[in-house]
Amino acid sequence: MSGELSDPPGALAESPWRAAWSSARPQLFPALLAGLGGFVAIFLLALVGASLQLALIIAPFGATAVLLFALPDSPLAQPRNVIGGHLISATIGLGCFSLLGHQPLSLALGVGLAIAAMRLTRTLHPPAGADPLVAITIGASWSFLLLPVLAGTVALVAISTAFRRTIGSASTAIVGAAIRRYASPTEAPMTTFRTINLFSYGTLQLESVQLSSFGRLLEGQGDAMPGFRQEMLEITDPEVIRTSGERFHPVVMPSDNPSDAVEGQVFRITPQELDAADRYEVSDYKRIEVTLRSGLKAFVYVKA
Repeated sequence: MSGELSDPPGALAESPWRAAWSSARPQLFPALLAGLGGFVAIFLLALVGASLQLALIIAPFGATAVLLFALPDSPLAQPRNVIGGHLISATIGLGCFSLLGHQPLSLALGVGLAIAAMRLTRTLHPPAGADPLVAITIGASWSFLLLPVLAGTVALVAISTAFRRTIGSASTAIVGAAIRRYASPTEAPMTTFRTINLFSYGTLQLESVQLSSFGRLLEGQGDAMPGFRQEMLEITDPEVIRTSGERFHPVVMPSDNPSDAVEGQVFRITPQELDAADRYEVSDYKRIEVTLRSGLKAFVYVKA
């Protein structure tokens, strides 16, 4: 879908290079912020480990850092998944090594059982699937569960939480200031153009989706959309699944019950950001304008 708003008066045609930069620039700050978080986490683990002569890092922790800092709202990046997934997978790997030693069967069995166990316990964490390979390959003892697995995962979760509450909380102000200061001549600051109300009841409320789509975090206020009901829709677009971290997204449709209402948040965005939201939503959605419970008129994505 594409936005239905015309370009601002006096806008100049963009060159291909400027258009490419305009498209990539909103992703730059979130990418650098995620990279900085991963750097800080691994550096601190390595520094403390070297100082205390303790093993606090294994290779799968690099992939864990990707999820913690690039997709922090993903269900796969939650503390239960990170800590539980690694502990369960490492335990299975150690068990397979104790029973079968280092051989192809133990490697394959360790990974397969780890996937099944994480799925059953709802602690699915993809990087942890490599833990049995590490444990079996290096011939680890049962102390491997404490160091580096338990200590390392707890430290990673603590660092990522602290990082988001400090550096991450300041990112919205920094991004907004940067956009206003360094906007290209074809883009006016946000306050120059009229802003648009966008109501979200689903994944557009996630920080990871907002940073990926708009390059900033949105400030919203609670509201509701009367006369609609909500159900879940399976998403098949791999890019949307990657961005949101979720395979099933909510979708709304008109309801015959006048008492039905869908709760959510209303955000004020620019026309360019509305275009970005259009690009994020898959073809199963269409954008319409509705009147919210508060009386505000807002765009919203409903079932196509």
